Amino acid sequence: MDEFVNHIMVFAAAAILAALARSGVLRRGLSDAPERHTHFTVADLFVGVGLWLLGQTLAAAMAMEAFGGLKAERSPMDELKVGVIAQVGALLSLIYICVRAHASTSGRLNAWGVGLRRPARTIATTLLGFVGIVIILQGVGVLVRDLTIALGAPEPPAIGHAMLEYLTNHPPRAYVLGVALSAVLIAPVIEEVLFRGLIQSTLRQSNLLGTPWHAIIVTSIVFTTVHIGAVMVDEPNTQAALASPARSVAVIATVRIIADADAPPPASDAAANTPADAKRVEPPATHTRFVWQSLVSLFVLSLALGFVYEYTGSLWASVLVHMMFNGMNIALAASGVLDQPQ
Repeated sequence: MDEFVNHIMVFAAAAILAALARSGVLRRGLSDAPERHTHFTVADLFVGVGLWLLGQTLAAAMAMEAFGGLKAERSPMDELKVGVIAQVGALLSLIYICVRAHASTSGRLNAWGVGLRRPARTIATTLLGFVGIVIILQGVGVLVRDLTIALGAPEPPAIGHAMLEYLTNHPPRAYVLGVALSAVLIAPVIEEVLFRGLIQSTLRQSNLLGTPWHAIIVTSIVFTTVHIGAVMVDEPNTQAALASPARSVAVIATVRIIADADAPPPASDAAANTPADAKRVEPPATHTRFVWQSLVSLFVLSLALGFVYEYTGSLWASVLVHMMFNGMNIALAASGVLDQPQ
């Protein structure tokens, strides 16, 4: 995509935001949003998030041990398997949240947003919202890139996501299908139930925050933070790793603690004096680059998902937008479009 189209996207994104602000949708839309009658407690918030972290951490650690050990170098396909297994562990949180929602709504899950109150309007809003979100995110990406260059910092890579970067290298079809299963079908459901269904709903109904926008912003900060691992791109030989949940910050930290505890003792002097030709040849060192610019786009995406949830009153609307967004990026990366020079 050349510079002309990039800057057209910037103007289009600005026009969309200006139109929304002028119409009052961003403000009035939330005040008129369908009410949700959930009664999550602060304890539910901590238990739900705790089970999400604990479940995926234990599942990821066991999967890593099964695929060569916690500190072993794994193939991208094995990394994908670790990520999917970690997502299975995160289902503990999903089950708990759904059970508590069922109990707090006396079985009327539609009051939580698990349903289509006005199907035609919800579907239309979802599709139009998705198009608008894509344009806005493209515009934000261009502005952040231009600002980075203006400040004299290195230009961010065309792809600032580890998994998407690897998809441009023409991986096996089984890998692409596995990524589609994980990132398009599983991750959006788990993440929307956790971040929008539990965290945002709990913050909104509490007295800690004044408006729905405050709940959306705080939830988006949490959402962006746990995706930091997604923008840690290994150079020059990028290794794919699912960012959600296998590369979330808490999972990385916990697994590394476990790995360090199980690390073998330092090599003896005899091993250190082994002739050079008898030593194992180490693979070329890689440099992990933190592409912080991608976090801006993730934050904006989360704001949009939170708004869609509040505006429609349907959790399925935010799930569908999340699925379409992930699916679009995977399709573009696998086809090589994202790897084209900007």
